[in-house]
Amino acid sequence: RPLRELAANRQVIEIAAKIADFERLVAVLGEELARLPADELPRDWQNAAVTGSLTFDREGALPVLDLALSARLPAQCQRCLRAFELPLETTLGIAFAASDDAALEHAEREVWEWHEDRPRPIDIAEEALIMAMPLSAKHEDSEDCVDIEAADEQEETTTPFASLRAQMDERK
Repeated sequence: RPLRELAANRQVIEIAAKIADFERLVAVLGEELARLPADELPRDWQNAAVTGSLTFDREGALPVLDLALSARLPAQCQRCLRAFELPLETTLGIAFAASDDAALEHAEREVWEWHEDRPRPIDIAEEALIMAMPLSAKHEDSEDCVDIEAADEQEETTTPFASLRAQMDERK
């Protein structure tokens, strides 16, 4: 249905989907997960649930949307480089505008310039999920990460300047 009709009817759309239903999200996550060793790749990750709601309304002449989504996305922790499940919850207030002039009235909402008459709600939800993803995913609690110091103790590496400190101390 047209965006203005969704807003005029105060349409509420419930989302009960799987990650696999969002093509661009699958591509983004797939690229991230490709860096993991094959034995650490989360099984059946594309079937993880994405839930939430999209509530359309009007503010003045503009259609607006209040969106709330949650998902548990597979990710690679940038601290320990291990796979983990990233809890992602996002809420967003959007005002749809055809030009920047009409959007100036809606400072409390994020303004999306929209030219299509019949938006696909799943595309809006997918865009919101991708925007909510962190640039650098990591465990919320660093204690959940693999003990990096213990890994360093197990394997001592030789660096080009390993003996430089000892030589400098001898000269003093």
